[in-house]
Amino acid sequence: MTARAESSDAGVLAAVEAMNRAFRAQDLAAAEALLVPGDAVVVLGSEDGELAVGRASAVQMLRALFSRPERYWWTLPQPHVRVHGDTAWLCGEGELHIQPVGPIDVQASCETITYRLTAVLVRVNGVWQWAHYHGSEPVPPVPAPATSDDAA
Repeated sequence: MTARAESSDAGVLAAVEAMNRAFRAQDLAAAEALLVPGDAVVVLGSEDGELAVGRASAVQMLRALFSRPERYWWTLPQPHVRVHGDTAWLCGEGELHIQPVGPIDVQASCETITYRLTAVLVRVNGVWQWAHYHGSEPVPPVPAPATSDDAA
C-alpha cells in the first residue's frame, strides 16, 4: 500500500468516526457538515421507512433519529476500506449500541446488537464527506420446519 493510500484510508476512517461521534452526541450540525454538498446523498437506515434521498431528506431523517429518546453509535472492529481516486467505500460488521437518553441510572442500560455498515465517501476539497450511508441489522436464520422424518 502506498503512503497516499494509507493516508486516504486514515482520512476515510476519520470521517467515519466523526459521523459515529455525531450520532452518539445526537449532533445534527456535525452530522450535516459531514455530508457531501448538493443532493448526491443517500441515507438508508435499518428500520422500516428509513430511506432518505437528497440532502434535505437526509438531514430531516437525521433530525428525526437524533430527536429520539435514545442515542446510537457503532463499533466496527475490522472495517474494510477501498479508495479509488476521490471516492472511497467502506463496509464492516460490528455492533450497534443503543442507549437511552436521560438520567445517569437510565443511561447505564445499553442494548448492543449486531450491525453492518456500508458507506461511500467522496473527497471534496481534500475532505472526505459522506455520499451514502447504509446501516443494517442481520436477521437471525429461521429454523427449517420440522418434517415427518424429524419425528422418527
